[in-house]
Parts: sequence; structure tokens; C-alpha cells
Amino acid sequence: MSYLEIYDCTLREGEQAAGACFSLENRIKLFQLLDEFGVDYIELGWPHASREILESFELCKKIRKNAKIVAFGSTSISRDIEKDENLNSIVKSKADYACIFGKTNKEHVEKQLKTTSEENLDRIYKSIKFLKDHEMKVFYDAEHYFDGFKEDENYAIATLIAATKAGAERIILCDTNGGMLPNEIEKIVAMTRKKLDENEIHVGLGVHLHNDQGLALANTLISLPYITQVQGTINGIGERIGNLNFSEFLPIYINKMENKLKINL
Repeated sequence: MSYLEIYDCTLREGEQAAGACFSLENRIKLFQLLDEFGVDYIELGWPHASREILESFELCKKIRKNAKIVAFGSTSISRDIEKDENLNSIVKSKADYACIFGKTNKEHVEKQLKTTSEENLDRIYKSIKFLKDHEMKVFYDAEHYFDGFKEDENYAIATLIAATKAGAERIILCDTNGGMLPNEIEKIVAMTRKKLDENEIHVGLGVHLHNDQGLALANTLISLPYITQVQGTINGIGERIGNLNFSEFLPIYINKMENKLKINL
């Protein structure tokens, strides 16, 4: 297996846990600890969410030793991409990478975004292209990917193709509800890899798995033959039950599976 990228989103997902709130000072301290720990990518948060989060990007750059800093956001909220405050805040953060999420499920596109499936594909493409045009490297989080694939696999794949054609460097498959079983995860990740290869799209895949059924660890381990990147949080802290727990996954991956990472256990 080639080197597995470790992407930590404790500073965003962790703050979605009930009662969690990071002060600017603690945000900087947590970043420093994650950087020293050896994490490859550290997601500092959604710069559009608050002035404090936006300020943390500049402060963390001053103390960063090795990790790449990532700004989180979504595909364009505004119909005018150039004036979209969400995307412009990502550019303003001057992060090393952007990671934006977009809709996979047609029902979510129609009821949440109140737009058409075709316009959603256009939004994904143009949002990533906007960030690329501003000299940012981009990862794309396919929100509710596994649910969307089960509903309409052709449309789910079309969203990934739109993202890669716009220049996304990684495609992250998200089990946003944390409701998938290991056999479902393995089947869908493998089929996704196969379908992308058939379209001559060889972009690296990643997984972002929630832990509502206590299966985020099992689902990540079964995905390993097909992926390049794993996203998770320290102690699994996150929205609802939480995310993949790096405090479980990393010792298993390094010690029991005998893989090498930059992580200093």
C-alpha cells in the first residue's frame, strides 16, 4: 500500500459535538499538538463561520512545522460564484488547501439547495474551478455519498467527475449519517474506484466516516485497499456520536498492521 494521508478535522468536526467550543487560544494549542503528532493535513475550520476562525489561519501558519493547513467550506452558496462569501473566505484564509463539500443525493439537491441536479453539477465544477483559479489546491468532500450512490449511482459518479474535471486533487467519500455497514462501504468504494478508472479518472480517494453505528473504524479498515486519504478526529469527537476515532485507528494501522506513517505514537 502506498503512503496513507492522515487528515485531521478535530478543529471543525470536534466543535460540532454537544457543548464543544474552542477558544482562539485553545485552537492554536490543538493545532500545535496535532502538527507535532505528525498529522499530514489539519483542517482549521470554516473561515466564513467567524472572524476568530479566520484569524487562526494566520496564527497557525507562524508556528506550523510540517502539516498542511486546510480551510473548509461548501460549494457556492450564492449563484454568483465570484461574490460568494463562503468561497472568498477560503481564498482569504491563504490556507495550503481548500476542502469543500457538495451534494450527492438528488433529493438533497432539490429540497435543500432548491435547484436542479444539472445545476448542482455546474455548481460543483465552478466552485472548485474558482478556488483553483485563485491558486488553491482542492479536496472535494462528497456529502452523503454512500446514501446518494445507493439512490442513483450514475448521478453520484457524475458529481465526482464534475469535481475532478474542475481540478480536485482528492475525492473524499462521506458516510455523513454514519449508517453504512462494512459490506456496503467496501462494495461502494470498490465500485466507485472502478467506475472512475473506466472514465480514465485516477484521482486519489479518501473516506470521511461518521460513527453513529460504532462502525467508523471497521468501515475505514475495509476501505484501505482503495483509498489514499483517511479523515477523522482525535478521540472521535464530532457531530452526534462522532467521527472515525484516530486514537483507535492510528495505533491499529501503525502497530498491528505494521504500516509506516509520520505519526509519533
